[in-house]
Amino acid sequence: MTRIQLGVVVALVIVLAVAATAMSCGPFLPEAIFARTDRPDPPLDRFAGGTLGIVEPTYGDAYLAVAYRHLSGIGLDRDEQTAVLALWNERQRPADFGEPARRQALARWRDARAIVGGAPAAAVIDVYRKAAPFSVFVNCPDDAFLTAAHTLEDRARVWGAASPDLKAWLAAQDDVFVNCSGGRHIPPAVNGGASSLLRADRTYQIAAAHFYAGEFDDAARLFAEVRDDPSSPWRQIAPYLVARSLVRKATVPAEQPDAAMLARAD
Repeated sequence: MTRIQLGVVVALVIVLAVAATAMSCGPFLPEAIFARTDRPDPPLDRFAGGTLGIVEPTYGDAYLAVAYRHLSGIGLDRDEQTAVLALWNERQRPADFGEPARRQALARWRDARAIVGGAPAAAVIDVYRKAAPFSVFVNCPDDAFLTAAHTLEDRARVWGAASPDLKAWLAAQDDVFVNCSGGRHIPPAVNGGASSLLRADRTYQIAAAHFYAGEFDDAARLFAEVRDDPSSPWRQIAPYLVARSLVRKATVPAEQPDAAMLARAD
């Protein structure tokens, strides 16, 4: 072995001897994990119902207390099981620091819907939409629900709470929000005899539905129509929404933002 070869071998030995563990992605566990030590394995309703398996002393107090009840012969009735499951599920949810404001915005929208007589029950709205196999984003922000609530209250004053126009407006807005979590639901265009305000609102609602459905070219085109309509109450915010549509197209779901599209939005 030459001196050069010997030097290479020595260098490799040193590198391998001092190399640190490297993680390509989470979870950052340097060893295989076959059983949890902090809580029971799912489904947790089995544990709540008394199917305990092996109870580890390292489980959290909320789990050990339930195990103690069952092992003592006391057990949990159905209501108690429901209560502990709700607690466990809440603790396991990922942190979302915007959730309190989001709940308030959704509640504001539900309260506004109650103005409309005979309105169908509000559907459950999920604001998150899937962008990639392992990625979601907030598709419908809080302002969407606050703006809709304010607009509904204003239109109720203009048209009346029991008016056909208000019911048509609400049905279209419900269609818009179905797009928040997935699918494609576009409100129909209004007929030619509709009031100018309802027609202007519907163009805006259709544009918003395309936006939330991920059809950003159609959204940008329709928001541009709103911008160019001098009678539309949405014309002032429309230029921003055109740009926002282009930004969404450039960034969702692309892993690398489209620089050219972002330049257009700017």
